[in-house]
Amino acid sequence: MRGLAVIITVRERYGYTKDCVESVLSGLPAKVPVVFSGGRIPGPVLSYLKRKSRARRGFSLIAKDRFLFGNDARILALGKVPAKSDLLFLENDVVPQKGWLAPLLKCADQERAGMVSPLLLEGVPGSGQYQVHITGLEAVREGGPKGPLRELRFHANHSTLPDRLVRESFDALESHCFWVRREVLERAPLEPGMDPMFAHLDLCFRVGALGKKMFVEPGSRMVFANPKFAPLRHKEDLETFLEVWGERRWVVQESDFHRRWGFHPKSRIIWGHQEWSMINKEDVFRTLGVLGRWSFLLLRLSRIKACPTFLRKTLEDRLASRVLERAAWEPWRT
Repeated sequence: MRGLAVIITVRERYGYTKDCVESVLSGLPAKVPVVFSGGRIPGPVLSYLKRKSRARRGFSLIAKDRFLFGNDARILALGKVPAKSDLLFLENDVVPQKGWLAPLLKCADQERAGMVSPLLLEGVPGSGQYQVHITGLEAVREGGPKGPLRELRFHANHSTLPDRLVRESFDALESHCFWVRREVLERAPLEPGMDPMFAHLDLCFRVGALGKKMFVEPGSRMVFANPKFAPLRHKEDLETFLEVWGERRWVVQESDFHRRWGFHPKSRIIWGHQEWSMINKEDVFRTLGVLGRWSFLLLRLSRIKACPTFLRKTLEDRLASRVLERAAWEPWRT
């Protein structure tokens, strides 16, 4: 087997960190190094990670006082793993299912792939009730080579577990979990500060420009604890979620990505991601059960494209403050 190192970073919450880490370690050979890289980690979760780093040889922890967005956390962790190892990146709200590793590596070898993703399911990890989150992504231009770029999401939210799915190649993969060949990452390095909205597209576009293929391997499966189905239970998780996906960060993400790839700020792919972010936040607020119907009506109106950004920010800040104050938050049990 080729050399392998695993890097776990924080996506939008901390509540499933232990589930993620324990599932990853149980499916890995003991010699594979694992690094957890994050910042502003809640005390009980940090204590668990420190205990794990002392108890498991080859498990390292990077813990900063400030929150680390995905690519920044990944780049820091690269300095803790062997220089020639291929990399497996996971986010801490993804829980691998039994037998996940071998099919992923088999696909990489058989296809000589640049990147490989498992089949991403979504639901409450451990419940056994899952649907497909997404397989892969295709970027297409509408109306000719200079037309607006649109992102196609395959098998998204499929309501049954599709055992008929086969290995496929796509233009881009999601960032929840992906394996990448080391020499490919050296030629298409991670971009600091590009996470989380467009980091997967940025990396995949550059990997594709090298002529390297990207595959989804359905024989390898992981469950994403999507907050729509696995609600946020801790106050710190909502604070983190809003920092990652909030309107205040959106302007930075948008400008970084469209400058690099020459997209107009109002192009369909840019607006599509912003609209997804707004729907995602609305779903999270709804699962917490403390806002009335007028609040959701205002959220729905804020999704109109012509709505000024400052109004979205103001509405989000006020509703978030109300939710943080009123929700029935659970104590940490890590």
